[in-house]
Amino acid sequence: MTVVQQHKPNFEMLRRAFDNGDVALLECQLKATGQPVAVVVAVNRDSNGFAFVPVAMMFSGNP
Repeated sequence: MTVVQQHKPNFEMLRRAFDNGDVALLECQLKATGQPVAVVVAVNRDSNGFAFVPVAMMFSGNP
């Protein structure tokens, strides 16, 4: 199984989250350096509020 095939279920979940509007862009702090980073998160809603599940970190500059 390739690396891409291993991540296909997560990608499909993310695609559905975008289709449903259940995605947000948050500013987080990188634990290793303390630097601020932009993170794409899936938003889970329940009766207690929201839970954010990080799925991708945005690159700064050309990776």
